[in-house]
Amino acid sequence: MLTAQIIVQVVSWPLVGLLCWTVLRRRRTTAAARDVPAVPVIATVVVVGANAILALDATGETTVSRVCATLMGWGTALLLATYPTGGPVPRWTIGVVALVYVVETANLMTGFGLEAQPWWPWHHFAWVLQLLFAQLLRYRLRSDARQRQQVRWVLATYLSMMAAFMVMLFAETGGLIRVGHTSPIAVVLLVLPGLGFSFGLLAPGSANVDRALRWIVTVGGWLFIVSGTIAATGGWPGERGRWASAALIALAALAGWMVMTWLGRRIVYGARPDTLRVLDDLDELLAAHHDATAVPE
Repeated sequence: MLTAQIIVQVVSWPLVGLLCWTVLRRRRTTAAARDVPAVPVIATVVVVGANAILALDATGETTVSRVCATLMGWGTALLLATYPTGGPVPRWTIGVVALVYVVETANLMTGFGLEAQPWWPWHHFAWVLQLLFAQLLRYRLRSDARQRQQVRWVLATYLSMMAAFMVMLFAETGGLIRVGHTSPIAVVLLVLPGLGFSFGLLAPGSANVDRALRWIVTVGGWLFIVSGTIAATGGWPGERGRWASAALIALAALAGWMVMTWLGRRIVYGARPDTLRVLDDLDELLAAHHDATAVPE
């Protein structure tokens, strides 16, 4: 656990410093530097810093840890709704963020009493899925080239984290890893979203994440389909039930791989690859832009 905590601190605090410097220099630099909106940067600082403090508490039961977890919820909700432009797109995301703030604030004011409710873990899952869906909508329908680069970082890191957690869950359920031995890995994995937001804001073009994102969507979605099928059919009694369960799992694995392969390609690259179509689209775009500076974009 100590090694995981050190990794989190070494990665997180330099990122916090770079993000703070980005906000401070906005007042002194050119208009190009001001393209990085302040709201997502500040929210990323909150998420990364709170996660770093939270990682220092192995139990997560102290008041400081719970306050940091609340700050992470606030910052993550605001980030997913406003990243990367600084405004809520689509508009309905602001309603999700408001609901998150009300619930998290109520939990804080009641001495974290809401955390004992059975619905508490599921409400996190629900709003994160809604806001990730909003990011997908923005990515596919409303983003320009730079914004798509920025969103790819977030999608890649979030989906990587979720896929890794599912793999660990399978390993624990199957007895390959003892329960609790994955805690250090989980601490390190929680750094990934902050990394995605930070690189997307500070250096979105530093790496081409298209291929990685495609495979993350494909493998992560496939794992989700297979795990859901296992959870739904794993308890069927009798020998026939076990054979039927195995057949459905195999069918879900095959069909899920085909569907997620298509979906991963569609999300990352758009329509089915067609060289002639690409050339036609390029011709139309060039014809619509008479300003020579707009051609490279």
